[in-house]
Amino acid sequence: MGNDKSFDAIKAMKLENDTSAGNLVDLLPIEVQKRDFDLSFLDNLAEARPRLLIQANELDEFKSKVMQDESHCMFDDFINNSTVKFFDTEPYAEPQPYPEETVGKASLWRPYWRQMYVDCQMALNATRNLAIAGIVKDDKELIGKAKAWTLQLASYDPDGVTSRGYNDEAAFRVIAAMAWGYDWLHGHFTEEERSTVRKALVTRLDEIMHHLKVTVDLLNNPLNSHGVRSISSAIIPTCIALYHDHPKAGEYIAYALEYYAVHYPPWGGEDGGWAEGPDYWNTQTAFLGEAFDLLKAYCGIDMFNKTFYENTGDFPLYCMPVHSKRASFCDQSSIGDFPGLKLAYNIKHYAGVNQKPEYVWYYNQLKGRDTEAHTKFYNFGWWDFGYDDLRFNILWDAPEEKAP
Repeated sequence: MGNDKSFDAIKAMKLENDTSAGNLVDLLPIEVQKRDFDLSFLDNLAEARPRLLIQANELDEFKSKVMQDESHCMFDDFINNSTVKFFDTEPYAEPQPYPEETVGKASLWRPYWRQMYVDCQMALNATRNLAIAGIVKDDKELIGKAKAWTLQLASYDPDGVTSRGYNDEAAFRVIAAMAWGYDWLHGHFTEEERSTVRKALVTRLDEIMHHLKVTVDLLNNPLNSHGVRSISSAIIPTCIALYHDHPKAGEYIAYALEYYAVHYPPWGGEDGGWAEGPDYWNTQTAFLGEAFDLLKAYCGIDMFNKTFYENTGDFPLYCMPVHSKRASFCDQSSIGDFPGLKLAYNIKHYAGVNQKPEYVWYYNQLKGRDTEAHTKFYNFGWWDFGYDDLRFNILWDAPEEKAP
């Protein structure tokens, strides 16, 4: 099998898998709570940058507070734990296709698939964190490094191995990384560089949206797990970054909000439970929470306005207790460990949203125990806790802990 044939074979298998999931809407046992959504805010969104997390009109004040106290919003931890490690790391070359001899059997190409998306996660962390650090600290060297990462990712073939159709986990991370670079470094690119990054973003964004709207028709098939996650991890940050620069960005945001307001969550009811189990709750909640935070920051809208979000922190609290192992009845990504640290961060997020002190207690129990979380593959290929701390502290306040 030649390289072109093996590439096409992987994409064909990926498409078959994508279109086989989620077409069960008529069998849904849960009636999703619906909310009206008003899109008038789209007419009044700021053109200034940055927009992702910290807003342009808040940036000077934030910079001043960090200058006075580097621990403001745990910015020092963000630098030391999540950013310094990329100071001397060169941007990664575009990943290679899976070896030809692995194509026919997933067990053979899966390690290459995983390594590709882990590398792309590191590229996302590097691009986002260096961009934030460089702008907040007015550090031209860090800004230059963040630019280099953004431009390198923009040089990847958008129809190649990091496309959604070949490795969607890699695709989500690459487009999100470029979105952060494009937004935060916008004024530091030349017009030619901006055009290069923008073109790559638009091409990748349109591919993902075509998949959602046409291939899987997510609004009628709301259980397509990776389709759902592409909205939170890729569509929302990219559309925020491209708003005013891509004519379809508003249309895509409207599509995302319709899904969340009318069709989400198809896996849980008003009691906050999750039919796929705590580990899948963990992953969905992680990306959803960040997307809702970014919408809150830029658009000023509250997406946590369903009864589900008021109660869903109770699901891990009672169904994956702090001292449990193998409590999840789904994909066992924590491989028999105690509940992972990202679960703690997710429930703490709901402590901020709902001011529930028992969620802070759960977070503190796991945080105090899981001191080597950054060494575990199901964390470092997915999460950046320094960034999570920064995001939470900018947008939310947590109550004092109280044991349940």
